[in-house]
Amino acid sequence: MPQNFDIIIIGAGSGGLSSAVTALKKNKKVLLIEKRNIPGGIASGFVRGRFEFDTALYEFNSFGAHENQGELRKFFETYNIANEIQWVELNEAFRLISLDNEIDLAMPSDIWKFRGKLLEYDSHAENSLNIFFRLAEECANAEKYINECYGKPDIQYIKKNFTGYLKIANYSLNKVLKSIRMPKRIIEILSAYWMYLGASTENIRFSHYASLLINYLKRRPYLPKCKSYEISLAFEKKIKELGGKILYNTKVEKITTEKNKITGIVTDRGEKYYAPHVISNISPNSVYGNLLDKTDEADIKKIESKNLAAQGFSVFLGLNRSAKDLKIGNYNYIFYEYADPQKSYNCTSELLNNKTMCVKCPNVVIPDYSPDGTCVLVINTLFSGDDWKEVKVADYYKIKNKIAENLIDVFERKLNVSIKEHIEEIEIVTPITYINYLNSPNGSVYGYLSGQWDGVLEDMSYDKESEIEGLRFCCGNSTRQSHYGYSYLSGYRAALLSLMDDMNSENSSISPQERLKLLDINTEKITNNGFGFGEWR
Repeated sequence: MPQNFDIIIIGAGSGGLSSAVTALKKNKKVLLIEKRNIPGGIASGFVRGRFEFDTALYEFNSFGAHENQGELRKFFETYNIANEIQWVELNEAFRLISLDNEIDLAMPSDIWKFRGKLLEYDSHAENSLNIFFRLAEECANAEKYINECYGKPDIQYIKKNFTGYLKIANYSLNKVLKSIRMPKRIIEILSAYWMYLGASTENIRFSHYASLLINYLKRRPYLPKCKSYEISLAFEKKIKELGGKILYNTKVEKITTEKNKITGIVTDRGEKYYAPHVISNISPNSVYGNLLDKTDEADIKKIESKNLAAQGFSVFLGLNRSAKDLKIGNYNYIFYEYADPQKSYNCTSELLNNKTMCVKCPNVVIPDYSPDGTCVLVINTLFSGDDWKEVKVADYYKIKNKIAENLIDVFERKLNVSIKEHIEEIEIVTPITYINYLNSPNGSVYGYLSGQWDGVLEDMSYDKESEIEGLRFCCGNSTRQSHYGYSYLSGYRAALLSLMDDMNSENSSISPQERLKLLDINTEKITNNGFGFGEWR
């Protein structure tokens, strides 16, 4: 294998895979290194008995049908990957159940039906909901514009076209919803997806949350019919077709630098590969703590200022009865201990008394997802405290089994269904598992905590991620943060910025917009088009 490349990518997760394809399509020599024997990272899977489990199992946001393409669909179609996948459109968003018996409500995924359902719940919320959806769309347009400026946004353009966004950009979800006089119960329903960001509604930025929700509802969510690993394999196939090199079962031991510039990497077998750019699909904590031969003090301070998002915990169940037989009628359940989202988030700090969870049964929307007469159930929860650090080795299995049992008990009791007696296969994944298999610091599955003072807006507003020239990051460790679908877009962005850096070094007079045009990237400015909800005042 040649030793010299244009870009070396560490980790074949979704961001690493999309970075590789993007750079290869621009005729760059790319080496992708993965410590496991398969691509995908968390977007892969495993087999137990006659069941194949999807470790990602999240629907895609901002995807949409071919005739109503979202940002993610456009990316997949640009690289001829969308047609490689069988897609399933979801008609439901979630069924929200609070254990204090305040809420049990199923919500559709269509934006107008979603809004209509909320108005059925509280007809007095119409004006507040119009303001919310108008603001949400403006946030989505503004963040898309800033992201596609690749660190060089036109401030005057933002002031002119996204005035509402500027007014609320630094405020939390909870604060903005209250300020537009949203009724309390509607706030509780609108905030249901906080668990998907791993942060409380007092901390999540309104702009980040609202833009994700509006993109989800405008184009409806989509699932890969043959599981997330189908997507990872499609990317792997494309990388090989384009002449990219992939090294599996290979661990990067060191990233080398010279005069604060990337020069290459050294593997665990002592092999040396050279490149002026490294894109990391693994956490900056791991890169700065373990891989770099020399670190910059400013970078260390930046990493130390960030907080990791909540830790992941999952229970994968293969059941020997169909979803219909078990009376499981929804694809996506969200259980919170309290209707109040902040009180429920506080409960995630309790190791043995955390009843917050989302439960997915893919067989409801994909009947042949598992063998005939069976179904798969996946339970996910989060832990926001540090109790896992205190778990002793001797108590590990007992504690993780107890947590899983508690979560299954809640599901059975609230839905009046029988699950335990039909378990054929079970696999329990803890924060320790995520640390060991995915190298996730602290077992966080969402990267860094998206907050009011450190989030998407700050990360997208600068084209320089590190003081070390040539080093970039993707996935939850990068600009779009904690969202499965956007991890592919983060890889795309990281690769483009690396290519733009090369152009800048060759001719510093070239503007970011001119560099994008030379890379054949659309530079048309995004305007704040209304969606029919009236003006925000």
